[in-house]
Amino acid sequence: MKVYQFNPENGFYAGELFEDDEMLEYVEGITTIAPPAYGPGQVPVFDPDKRAWDIMPVMLPRRKVPHVAHRIPRWTPPDNRL
Repeated sequence: MKVYQFNPENGFYAGELFEDDEMLEYVEGITTIAPPAYGPGQVPVFDPDKRAWDIMPVMLPRRKVPHVAHRIPRWTPPDNRL
């Protein structure tokens, strides 16, 4: 039987696989309910209490560019006049 995996701790969709019907009640983090279609920047999240999927936005952290407090001086060749 085709089943859908989710992380038992947070419900995030983790893929699909095939499992024996007898094993379904013993394996944590799988459901026979297919996740809904989702697009870029979204992830299906399963709620085992509701036995339903929700779509949540994916929040990726942005890297902060460090502020440069002073200007780096431009390199100039040495004066070779003696």
